[in-house]
Amino acid sequence: MPLKFFDYMASGAPILAYGPDGPCVSIVGQWGAGLHVAEGDVDCLRNALNELQRRPRSSWLTLSQVQWVEEHERRAIVLRVLSLIAGEGAAGSRTTRSQESPRGPSRAGGR
Repeated sequence: MPLKFFDYMASGAPILAYGPDGPCVSIVGQWGAGLHVAEGDVDCLRNALNELQRRPRSSWLTLSQVQWVEEHERRAIVLRVLSLIAGEGAAGSRTTRSQESPRGPSRAGGR
């Protein structure tokens, strides 16, 4: 999925997905965020462009789309990744401590 797709979804503007089915087309259809036109379908492309021009921009933005954008915006993703890292770090620390020698951590030089 192209990274620009997230920006397109966040813009609130309708998306014209042109080409074969794929993840972007599925999301556009699922959230009603725009229209899909199969590659080479000139009549469908003409109709889609007319529909995009005819309907006001605000009519394409749905609550589901806003929620999807909030869940997938960079800030939310970074916070989830940091949370995962913090969780793994804590698990890793417990494992390291339990594997220490009863005499304490080993020292360089074997002393």
